[in-house]
Amino acid sequence: MTEIGKYIQIIRKQKGLKQKDIASILGISIAGYSKIENGEIDVTFSKIEKIAAFLGIKMSLLMKYYENGKPNKNSYSEFFEKEGCDPIHAMLERKIEDLEENERILRQAYEDMRRMMAEERNHYLKDQDKK
Repeated sequence: MTEIGKYIQIIRKQKGLKQKDIASILGISIAGYSKIENGEIDVTFSKIEKIAAFLGIKMSLLMKYYENGKPNKNSYSEFFEKEGCDPIHAMLERKIEDLEENERILRQAYEDMRRMMAEERNHYLKDQDKK
């Protein structure tokens, strides 16, 4: 059952969580949790249940892709389609959101700069009229 760690790792990253976040809810060290994700140790059902709840996914979705204690590798993409969290798609969505936020910030800065320049111009013209 060690391959389940790969699925958990991808979902954790997709949700923007750190290993320490999940390690803390499990009551284990970050190094111990890392071993779960890397498949170095088997993970208990109770831990899988806690992880699934913390990630907001159904434990059954994780467990369904294991038959006779071995991962069903053909179900990898189906897993992410059903869960709605294809990691590449999610990463791209986050990048787009970041770019849109940056664009909004830049547009606001541009408008602020234009406003400041117009004010400076008006002050300059008023000063010129006084002379």
